[in-house]
Formats: sequence, C-alpha cells, structure tokens
Amino acid sequence: MTSTVSDDFLLDFKPTQTNVTYAILGGFTMVFGLVSQFIRLKAYLSQILLATVCGIIFGPQVANLVNPLEWDEDFSIFLEFARITLIVQVMTSGLELPTTYVAKKWKSLTILVFPVLGLMWMITTALIYAIMPFSFLTSLLIAACLTPTDPVLSHSVIKGEFSAQHVPHHLRRIITAESAINDGSAFPFVYLPIFLLETGGRYSFAERWLLEVWLWEVVFGCLVGGCLGWLSARFLEVAVKKKLMEKESILAFSIALAFFVLGITEILGTDSILAVFVAGSVFSGNETMAEFIHDEKLQEFIDTTDLIVSNVFFVYFGMIIPWGAWNALSGWKLFLVCLSILLLRRLPPVILLYRVIPAIKNIYEAIFVGWFGPMGVAALFYAVVILHELKDRTAFDVVSVVVFSSIIAHGVTTVPLTVPLTSRHTRDEDKPVTESFPRRFHRRRGARSTAEAEGDNAAGLGSSIATAPSVEMGAFRPVTASQVASNTPRVPGVVEVSTNNWIVGSE
Repeated sequence: MTSTVSDDFLLDFKPTQTNVTYAILGGFTMVFGLVSQFIRLKAYLSQILLATVCGIIFGPQVANLVNPLEWDEDFSIFLEFARITLIVQVMTSGLELPTTYVAKKWKSLTILVFPVLGLMWMITTALIYAIMPFSFLTSLLIAACLTPTDPVLSHSVIKGEFSAQHVPHHLRRIITAESAINDGSAFPFVYLPIFLLETGGRYSFAERWLLEVWLWEVVFGCLVGGCLGWLSARFLEVAVKKKLMEKESILAFSIALAFFVLGITEILGTDSILAVFVAGSVFSGNETMAEFIHDEKLQEFIDTTDLIVSNVFFVYFGMIIPWGAWNALSGWKLFLVCLSILLLRRLPPVILLYRVIPAIKNIYEAIFVGWFGPMGVAALFYAVVILHELKDRTAFDVVSVVVFSSIIAHGVTTVPLTVPLTSRHTRDEDKPVTESFPRRFHRRRGARSTAEAEGDNAAGLGSSIATAPSVEMGAFRPVTASQVASNTPRVPGVVEVSTNNWIVGSE
C-alpha cells in the first residue's frame, strides 16, 4: 500500500524581520554566555562592544538580515528601548548601593554631579563649536546629550570578577551612584537649549526652564519617586511579616517597581529616570528589603536582567548606526571631535577638583574616574528626545558617532588602564571585599590563637566566639570558630564590630 503526500503540504518558512531579530538577540546572548569568562578575563573585551559589532554584522550595512529603520523610521521603538534600559540600570544601581550611601557621600556626589557635570557640558560645547560647523546653540544642545556618564558602559569596571579583583570598592560605588544620578540630572541641560531654540509661547525660556524643568520635572519627580519607593517598601514589609509573599516574588518586585515609577512619572510629565533612581535608593533602605538586597539569587537576577537588556539595546544600536549621515559630515572633523571629547570632556574637570572629592583619594584614582565616564544609552536617549522635539537629526547623527567611539575606546582600555591606575596605587584597606576571613579577623593583644579557639569550641568552651555578634544587613550573624579558622569568603556589607578576642570588620 502506497501513501501519498498532499500537494497542499508545503514547508512554510517565515523569515520575517521580527523573527530574525529574536533569533539574533537570543543567539548572541547565548554565545556570549558560553564564552563570557574568556572574553572578559582573557580577551579583555566588553560585552557592549561585542553586542554593537553583532548588530553591525547582521544589520543593513553587512548581512542585511534585519533593517530596523523599515519599521522604526522615527526611532520611536529605539527611544523606548533606551528608556527601559536606563530605568533598569538606574534602579539596579539604587538597589545595589548600601543603605544611606547617597546621604553619606553627599559631598562627593554633589561635586561630581554639579561642578564636574557643568564643566563637562561647557568643555564639550566649546569643542563641538570650535571643530564642527554648527551654531553655538546647536553645539550646546549636542553637548548636553553627551554630558551624562553611562552606567551600562561602566559595567566592565564596576561589576564582575575582574572589577572585584582590581577596582577598589569605593570607586565602584561612586561611579555607580554618579552615573545613575547624572543620567537624570542631564534633563535640564538638554531642555535649556531646546527652549532657547524654540520661539513664541506664553512664558519666557527662563520661566519654562526653572518652573517646568527644574521645579516640576526634576524636584517634583524626585519627590514622587521617593514617595513611591517608600510606600512600596512599607507594603513589602507588611506582606513579608504577614507571610503573604514568597521569596521569588521579591526578586521581581524591585524591577516591577522601576516600571511602575516609570509609568506614573511619565503620566505626570516628570523626570522618570531620576525618579526611578530615587525610588530604588529609598526602597533599598527599608530594613526588610535590606535583608534580601545582597541575597545571591537577587544579585543573579539583577545581573541577568542587566545582561539581557543591555544586549538588546546595543545590538539594536549597531543595526541602526547612521553610516550615511556620518559620511555626510566632515570626516576628519568628526574624528577630531570624537578624540577631543574622549580626552578633554571629563578628565580635566575630575583631575582639577579631585582634591575636594573625598571619594577620590589620589591622582591615579582621579585619572581612572575621569577616563571611565563613558557615553552611551543616556546620550542616545536624549538625542532621540531632541529629534522628536525639534524634528532635526543633527544631534542624533553626531551623538551616535561619539557614542560609537566611546564604546570602542572604553571597551578596549578597561584592563590596560584599570590595573596600573587602581590596583598598584590603592591601600590594602580600600581594596574590594573579596578577601578571606584571616584579613577580617585581626589578633588583639592577649587573644587566643585559632587552634586554641578551635579546641575550646570543640570542648564546648568557645561560646564567646560562637556567639560573637557581627552585623550583617542590619542583623546579628553568629560567627563560629570554625569559620574563623577556615578561609571563608568575606561577606559584603558587614559592619565592623569588636568582640572579646577578635575585631570583625569590612569597609
């Protein structure tokens, strides 16, 4: 008996651009995950650089498998990608910083966010105006986009095994906090030249800038973010105490809070980026949340979310790079403006003011912080905002090429500059918390040896050590003598406490 196949049976392949995009994004993330340790610790390349190269290869300029400009001509989808990437990054930054860190480091952050950021804006404006054939207001507008530093591109020096081994903890924290704050603080810088370029209206540009931008969008936006973060923390506390919430839900609660604050502040027309950071900082200060904030699963969840969101954005950016617009601009002038901005935009202000910034302890750290202030998601986000406001692509074309140069420059200089500038010029007490217990437990005069402590504990006489208090995330954690004797890894966030025979402490 023979069987026949109907003539209507056909293989129905659907290589639509949407499906191909899904395959590229997922495939890149999988491949990078397989070789991530080799790439970061052996090849010393950044994930962001490789994601951008992936987008270029599969985009319209090379393989032409995907061309996002066919469905995203006005960059509306790209704008939302940028917005989501930013709010996820600033929320995770707010969660990862220690409780009250911003309040304790207010002086360093104030100088970095206001005088340094202002000098960066002025220097970048002068460079663009001197090199490119643009008016002063156009130069001021483009410079405002390039002023904020980027937490995504700083990932290689503030997260991961390499940064834990070579970058001092205090530098990682100050870079994280500053980049998250100035991403939202750049909002007034962007809108000042926009208001100057726009004509007409009931109010003058100064009134609109002070009342609409500073008072409503920035100040009121921060208040809204802080209130939402505080209320969310209270609800979380009640849910945990009443045992209404499982631990897995807590992992998603923080990211959901970011999107909730984003939606509310966008409805109100305020600065959503800064509001999300404030919400994350207030939320993480809650005692109940503090118990989970350094949980290994939560950190893995945050890192995984960062990885996926960053990959999606920069692969997409690689696909929409405006090569034609770059060619239309003056070639050597474009190269010169990129080089001068990379070298002069941030390094001189930080070196000039580092002596009054307590978080930066010497000239080597000043050079490190001055160089690793890359331009990325925030710059592109504000450039697209300008494109929608003024219907002019000039800012986006220039900002995109400077961001691309920053991706290359900061992507390949992480190791060559990090090791000589930080590892060799940092005191032992400032090194990251990656050492073992023997460095945490310092002998006091008359204290028993580790072997004696072990013997006493085995005989039931080591209660003074076994119940020695150490504060971990706002609670007491018992420390046993066996932990003292072993090379148990240090636990981040433990506050220094003195016991009868040992001093337990960290940064």
